[in-house]
Amino acid sequence: MAVTKPRQKQIKKSESYLDTMLPGLATMVTGSTDQESDMNALRSQSKLVKGTTNWYDDLSTINGKKRSISGLNTDLNTIETKHIIAFKQLLTDVTVGNGNNYVALNVTGLQAPSETAGVSGVGAVVSVLANGEYGSNRLTVVAGANALSPKNLVQIVDSTTKDSIKSGEHEIFGLIQAEDGVVQGDTFNDTDKRIQISFVINNGSDALVACPVSAIENKVIEYLYPDRVEFSNLPEDVSFPFVRFGESASSSDITLNQAISNQGASAVTQVTSVNLNMTDETLWNFRDSTGTDNILQVSASAVGDSVSVTGEFFSTESAQFDFIRQAIEVGSTQGTISTTGNLTFSNNGGDLTLDAGQEIFLDDQNKTASTYSGTFKLSDTSGEFDTFETNFGEVSLINALNQAYSNVTSFTVAVYEIDSSIAVNGNFAPSSHTLLSGTVPNWTTATLADAKIYLNGVRLVHGAAYDFEAGTIPANGDIEFNVALSIDDLLTIEYN
Repeated sequence: MAVTKPRQKQIKKSESYLDTMLPGLATMVTGSTDQESDMNALRSQSKLVKGTTNWYDDLSTINGKKRSISGLNTDLNTIETKHIIAFKQLLTDVTVGNGNNYVALNVTGLQAPSETAGVSGVGAVVSVLANGEYGSNRLTVVAGANALSPKNLVQIVDSTTKDSIKSGEHEIFGLIQAEDGVVQGDTFNDTDKRIQISFVINNGSDALVACPVSAIENKVIEYLYPDRVEFSNLPEDVSFPFVRFGESASSSDITLNQAISNQGASAVTQVTSVNLNMTDETLWNFRDSTGTDNILQVSASAVGDSVSVTGEFFSTESAQFDFIRQAIEVGSTQGTISTTGNLTFSNNGGDLTLDAGQEIFLDDQNKTASTYSGTFKLSDTSGEFDTFETNFGEVSLINALNQAYSNVTSFTVAVYEIDSSIAVNGNFAPSSHTLLSGTVPNWTTATLADAKIYLNGVRLVHGAAYDFEAGTIPANGDIEFNVALSIDDLLTIEYN
């Protein structure tokens, strides 16, 4: 007899399963024949939804995350409601008042954003001024990534040229601001929900400052303002934030001065070669703060290019000056100026001074090849200069050499061998004795008193009371000796 079990809790599991059924009414509904077919349809759909290999596999892990359908819904909602700041251009002309560096935007005249106030949520991004601040230039911002990129920064252009407007070399931007009392979602008006733009520039030290009145007053502008939207409502023609404070108006408006100002103190890294082609008869001048005195000048000329340095100091670790004719190396070897050819120091307009902190040495290849092994100096001690001054005075080296030469006496020397004895007070007649060298003196043109006479190497003294005086015929060189002369004596006479 059969027994009914009304509280049966278990249905027998599938003997087999299939998770590769194609989706569709015919395969998963009308084609189902039993409970196992229904379960296979569910298994196949589960596999399709999960994107796994098998219906029973775990959810895939992507970047450490597993997302269920509920999780996907949450994440998608986060993306859809994510705030994005896009930029919109307002083409209505706005005239800045005379004497002002701010401008009130007329809502009725369509000068203000059409969106509601985006104080903290969606809408035109504005900062809210304190009580009494509306109607003057204020630096109130909605903080952004840095001091130069507040979220309520607007880009300003000339309404006619569409170029940026500058104060000096700095591009003028604006801060869009609402008056006190405006809250999220308010609609701007011209009574109690008013809106304005305060004009600002980058002062060169990473800060925003009020734009000078003279740079913006009476200008007619258009502007690009920030609009905070949710990602799901992002318009097709969205403009994302412009590059702030890059001083990047139109490409034709970039100047070297502007580019240098933008660069600031940051180093420029250049990994490729840069060529600057200069037309003949043009100059590059690097000047001092007065703008009148050149420190460095580079000149291109058809008759000869040149580089001129006029600063008080020229400093370099080492340098090689390569000229067309010859290279001159300065400091390649420490403390040395060298070249492979002739080297001439030429100064056509002033003095040339060699001023050594210690000593001055002179050297050349002749000394190097000689046996002179020591150093050849201008001087060895300070005492040598003192002696020089005593002997010659404080004069030039050439002057001293001339003085020394003028004090040198030139002598003619005659050497005789005595052929016959001469008694005391006897007369020496040169023609009677052998002249070994020199020439016969003539005492009418030469001065006997200045003569130096040596007898066998012993110097004799001139004078009647001494050793010798003029002889019988002075023109023939005769001398009277007060000493006896013997055969073979050598008599040396120096005279001038």
